[in-house]
Amino acid sequence: MPDLPIINDLIDQLISDLTPATIPSNIPQVVRDLNATDRTFTPSDWTNIKDISGLRPMQTYNYEFGYKGLVAKMLSLSVDLYRTDYKNYIAPVTFVTPAVMFDPDVLLQYVGPEISQRFNDPQNAVYKTLLTALLDKNAKFDGNKNGTGEDELLALFKTAVSNLPIGVINPQQANGPEMLMVTRNIGDVTLYGVDLGLTAFLSEDIIVNANYSFVDKDSIPIPGAQHGYVALNAPKHRVNAGASYHIKKIGLNVGARFRWMAGFPVNSGNFTGHVSAFHDMDLDISWTPTFFDKLNATLSVQNLYNNKHQYFVGSPVIGTMAMLRLGYQIR
Repeated sequence: MPDLPIINDLIDQLISDLTPATIPSNIPQVVRDLNATDRTFTPSDWTNIKDISGLRPMQTYNYEFGYKGLVAKMLSLSVDLYRTDYKNYIAPVTFVTPAVMFDPDVLLQYVGPEISQRFNDPQNAVYKTLLTALLDKNAKFDGNKNGTGEDELLALFKTAVSNLPIGVINPQQANGPEMLMVTRNIGDVTLYGVDLGLTAFLSEDIIVNANYSFVDKDSIPIPGAQHGYVALNAPKHRVNAGASYHIKKIGLNVGARFRWMAGFPVNSGNFTGHVSAFHDMDLDISWTPTFFDKLNATLSVQNLYNNKHQYFVGSPVIGTMAMLRLGYQIR
């Protein structure tokens, strides 16, 4: 069935005509947080909502201890241990106004029988015929081809209710029932981390290296925060390993780098969700002809084996990307 606006408008009108105009006032309500990334609502930690103080400047204190040097004739080691203290940590922008909604399951228990009665009323035979034709065999509406559109109609009503706020919990200073996104202080935060690096000089032309980074937090539970936590929007673990080969005789340098990153939560304004762990490999080839050293050609290939993934919530899924650059030195 073609996905035409006129068909969607017709379905909306038919559903509207079969849906009760009023809803009983004693139906329980729930509070949800909006995930603007996938446009869904999730349970809210609204009972822990607190007053939001005015924004204060964040102060950062770093303490580091490290070592870098040769531990063998051809082996270099670097170790960096650190602690970072944030005073008045400023969290990324987040929603602070949970939405008040009907519980779709409970609401359907109240009004579902009335919708079914109207659907099967002989006086509404035209509605029943049209909705069955439009919904029952349409995969877009999860049509199950059972010969009636009643179940698809009830499912559409439930979906609509689960995405329809009837109010918001917002500050007294708000001018109206808007959903607000703000930046705020969440208190003091301390992070511990370590960076390890190892480089092996196998020859004058061949270098192999690897490094590992770790930070002890990727999110912080905060009562009253959107979804109950503040994310640092970065992973706890990162691993890189690579090698390069420089052929001086022809001015060619070839390098490859493997990357692995742990998954991490994201909670920043419209971008809320989780980035899955991923790995990929990059290839870099640079050539500066020995017979004409003012010219340089560089080929960079990211994600060499086309492992498609998202680097951040809201960003596109990216596979292999290649870039060729030519440079010429005038002087």
